[in-house]
Amino acid sequence: MNNNSIDAFRRNLSLLMLEQNLKYSDFDTRRSGISGRYVRRIMQDGLGIRLDKLDIVANFLGVTSIALLDPNMKLESATPENLQKLVDAYLASSSKSQEFIMTVAERETERS
Repeated sequence: MNNNSIDAFRRNLSLLMLEQNLKYSDFDTRRSGISGRYVRRIMQDGLGIRLDKLDIVANFLGVTSIALLDPNMKLESATPENLQKLVDAYLASSSKSQEFIMTVAERETERS
C-alpha cells in the first residue's frame, strides 16, 4: 500500500472512530475480528494493513473497504461537538501522533 493509501486509511479510520465514539479497545470488546493493539500499531507506528484486515476493519465500522481508502471521504458529522472531541483527542495523543495529524491536516488543506 503506498503512503497515500495508508494515509487516507488512517485519516478515515480516525474520523470514523471519532464519529462512532470508538476506542482501540472496542475492537477487542466488540469482537471485531481484529485486535485493538493491531489497529493502534497501524495508526501510531506506521504499520501497513493487509487487505483481509482492511475488510475486517471496514465491516466493523459499517463502511466499505473502498471508503476507508478514499482520500476525499467526507463525514456528515462535522459538528462543533465532534470537532471539540477531535481537539481533545489530539491533545491527548502522543507527540508522534500529533505530528502525523498535523501532516495529514496540512496536506488536506493544500488539496482544497
